[in-house]
Amino acid sequence: MGPAQRLSPMTAYYLRKLIETNINQLAWKSPEYQGEISLDVILRPSYGGLAVAGAVLDQLVMLHQSLTKTYPADSPQVQDVETQIFEGLGLKIAPSTASDEGASIWGIDLHPTAHGSKITGRDLVHHFNAVREKGDHFLGPVITCRYLLETRPSDPWCHTFKFSEKEPISFGGTALAVIKDQHLLVYLQWVRNFAEKCSLVLTDFEGGATGQVHEALFSGTFLEK
Repeated sequence: MGPAQRLSPMTAYYLRKLIETNINQLAWKSPEYQGEISLDVILRPSYGGLAVAGAVLDQLVMLHQSLTKTYPADSPQVQDVETQIFEGLGLKIAPSTASDEGASIWGIDLHPTAHGSKITGRDLVHHFNAVREKGDHFLGPVITCRYLLETRPSDPWCHTFKFSEKEPISFGGTALAVIKDQHLLVYLQWVRNFAEKCSLVLTDFEGGATGQVHEALFSGTFLEK
């Protein structure tokens, strides 16, 4: 590897963590490369070296560090720099699959507001508040909020959502930013956890009056088409 393609220790460490965080979304840009994706593989002589000079990646990493202190991780500003970093490493963001899985969870119609686009923060808030309204109706806002807290996954991203007994759920990120697959999966797990928690209290969840909750959650009838 030539001097121009060498990475500083700080940049190498940062890139390793960034790749690990996004590993489920990454793929090789070139079809001739297959298998494990890691910085060690990218830096091997047999790989062919970095797609850009190491100094360029140094600058992009510093920019990424600066932006993440101001903007959410799923903001367009941060995602644009991440795309440039991955391209510089010979990687690309793989086609989304989580959005397709999430679109029909329990039959819930979690769909983009704009036709043909991906799920945004605004879409999640609309969806989450529809779920929360059903909980408020049958359990009351106090228990609903408690269950939302108790079933919240440990991922720090979940704290982007704010709610209280008197206020609807709000999203602290950029409303129109596309939600990353890894965050969408975390959100879907949260909603699953919440519904399962509700079913423990609503013993006739499958029928009777509380069956309306089950029907609403699992049929997708409460979201606008």
